[in-house]
Order: sequence, then C-alpha cells, then structure tokens
Amino acid sequence: MSLLNETDLPGGPVEFGNLRRVTPITRSFGFERGQPIDRYYIERFLARHSADVFGRVMEIGDNEYTRRFGGTRATQSDILSLTSDNPNATLVADLTSADHVPSAIFDCIIFTQTLHFIYDVQAAVRTLHRMLKPAACCWAHFPRSARFAATTWTAGATTGVLPAPRSTVCLATCLARNR
Repeated sequence: MSLLNETDLPGGPVEFGNLRRVTPITRSFGFERGQPIDRYYIERFLARHSADVFGRVMEIGDNEYTRRFGGTRATQSDILSLTSDNPNATLVADLTSADHVPSAIFDCIIFTQTLHFIYDVQAAVRTLHRMLKPAACCWAHFPRSARFAATTWTAGATTGVLPAPRSTVCLATCLARNR
C-alpha cells in the first residue's frame, strides 16, 4: 500500500497523487474541505480584538470581517480594490501610490492576505499608516514564511525560507497603534 493514495478527510477524499508536481493540490485554498487553517487563526484573533473594529473601517476586497467583527460599532465600511471591476469597492487605489486617498480617515484597517502580493511593501505600509487616524489600528495578517535573499548571511546561498515564530504570524498590529 502506497502512502500517496487517496485519503479521506471531513470534506471528502483528497487525491495526493504525485507530490513532485508543480501545481497545487487545490486552487481554492482548501475551502472545499471546510475552513482553511489560516482563516481559523485570523478569525479567532479578530474575535478577541473585535472592540478595535469601530468607526470608519477599511478592508481589502470585501467587508466581511468589518461586518462580522465590527457590527454596529463600524459606522462606515470602506472596501479598497486595486481595480474598478469590484462593484462593492468604495475606494480604488494602488496602496503603493494612493495620494488621492485622504490622510487620517480610518479608525481601523483590516488588512488580511494582501501585503505579500505587493512588491513595494514599504510604500504600501507608508500609505496604510498615512490613512490611519491617531490612535487607530491596522490589523494585518501575513503568511507564515517569506522568501529572503540569504547572500548577506551565507556565501553561495541565494534564496531561502525564513520561518515565523508561530504557525501563522497571528494578526499583529502591523503599524502598532498609530500613536
């Protein structure tokens, strides 16, 4: 019996097949088998810190977490989209160059599953910081590991993976509190 045969999981069987392939086992992040593990930790964190989701809140792509964890404390919900094809977007902007978005307008920014897709991270973080009101917070989620150039650490190595101290970098205040 092979270790790489079909395995039954709560959402149904998973065909692991040849693990040497270059395509993912699933393209839907595991939603077909239930809640992806990163979402479990994100939502658990937001539930514990839901009191910080209040006033004018901005979220990327949709406002599911704003509605769910801000409830009536969120008096205005803004949805940021990179392109104008999102009919629910109230702001269309590239965070690396969003000078048209006013400064100090948000009490809370929920920023999940996004920063690792942005090439100019520093510009995006500066924009997020600029958009926050004093004493506001930005809750951000980042993947567990990140690529880095190791040439400054060891000769000959060009890339590697730098693991985070926890299984996910559990939504930290990416900008601390804007104080």
